[in-house]
Amino acid sequence: MVTISGVKIWNGKSTTNNVDVACLQFCGGQTISNASPNPPLPPNKNVGCSADGSDTKSSGWGPARNLLSRDQLSDFPSFNLDNFPEVIGDERHPYSVREDTPPPNNWKFNVQAERGKTYVLRLYIHNSAGDHSPDLVAQGTRVSVSLPVCTGRRIATNGFIDSTNAIPSQVYGGVSFISNQPFNLAYVRGSAMICTNHFVCNADGTGGAPVSEDFLTKKGALVGYDALDGEVRGGYQYSVYFIYKVKAQFAGD
Repeated sequence: MVTISGVKIWNGKSTTNNVDVACLQFCGGQTISNASPNPPLPPNKNVGCSADGSDTKSSGWGPARNLLSRDQLSDFPSFNLDNFPEVIGDERHPYSVREDTPPPNNWKFNVQAERGKTYVLRLYIHNSAGDHSPDLVAQGTRVSVSLPVCTGRRIATNGFIDSTNAIPSQVYGGVSFISNQPFNLAYVRGSAMICTNHFVCNADGTGGAPVSEDFLTKKGALVGYDALDGEVRGGYQYSVYFIYKVKAQFAGD
């Protein structure tokens, strides 16, 4: 390991935060809790709601896969195989949520839904391969989200990252919203965007590049580092944060 201007490098793998400081205030930071592998719910908008607040079995991640060591790079395009506290922690769970309030704010896998509040959801996309060959670029990269339209006291949503040449071809994570009163979640129109070192987001949530609402369909929406072309190169510097917002709605709102 060597250190260059405070940036730690392991065999070419930089663990410096992969986007600028302003963007990190909005979309960066480690998720504060752990989750185990768990099968996702089908991407069906009418599942994922629990009327009594019981577990909806969607807050896990998958598929199960081993982490790389600090001096390893994947030999093929592969998403989220690292665990660096300097970035987001265990990347195998790529999906998290926080309240839409000024930073600092903690990213979580489970959050209490409250009347009148808006929440930011983040899907983290990092190709754990190297960047020394075109064959290591993830192609056809899309994001999709199952956002239930049903009402319940516990609502689960899953976020998916798909690629035509990555191994595995799909990774996913889950987030749960919990309340003691029935509620539903409404997507905040126009809030979906990506943040990268090319499409820089600001601390106030402006900037970035808008993403099609196709992310709410099974087809998903193309993302990328410097264009919405589905290409994600290997390395933290080319990581992509996909961000969108929802509002919790209760009876009487």
